[in-house]
Amino acid sequence: MRAGVLVAGGRSEAFGPAEKALATVDGQPMLRLAATALAPHVDELVVNCRRDQREAFAEALEGVAPGPRFATDPRPDAGPVAGALTALRTTTASHAVVAACDQPFLDPGIVDTLFEAANADGAIPRAAGRLRPFGGVYGVTPAKEACEAVVARGGESMREVVSFLDPAVVAVKRAGPFLSVDTRADLAAARRDAPSTVEARARSE
Repeated sequence: MRAGVLVAGGRSEAFGPAEKALATVDGQPMLRLAATALAPHVDELVVNCRRDQREAFAEALEGVAPGPRFATDPRPDAGPVAGALTALRTTTASHAVVAACDQPFLDPGIVDTLFEAANADGAIPRAAGRLRPFGGVYGVTPAKEACEAVVARGGESMREVVSFLDPAVVAVKRAGPFLSVDTRADLAAARRDAPSTVEARARSE
């Protein structure tokens, strides 16, 4: 069984007070764009969020199949690793692709390739010479243990999670699918940029 996990619970100081997950690119909320990239290759979709986000997120994801299940943070704004852990604890899938709500250019074909390549610990893409933890596939049980270890020492980076694992590494030619929108300037660029420009920005992340 395959799960899709979207981490969407954090407040972004860099982005400002608006709900980043609901900001639109190509006329659709980034949360929905990310969900529709994962959905064709998963049996369930789990969205990590704060309790106050659920209603708006459910509306943004209306019609996405499989329909999302929400995993609300027991402690809000504890960081992306804690958010991923909250979601992973709710699934019985053997593997899960873990992505962020601010990745509007995720590629469904790459998601499927990663699931096919995954070992017990998962499969992490490498693009432009760097591992891309968000957008990678994880073995759920080892990933939960790794997330717990990172959270216990106060870490907040998915790169730290990967350091506890031994996943397959899959070379991906393009970095653009893993681009994250962190600021208002990033959002403006994502809305206007040609694919080649998106690729160049992603390679510099």
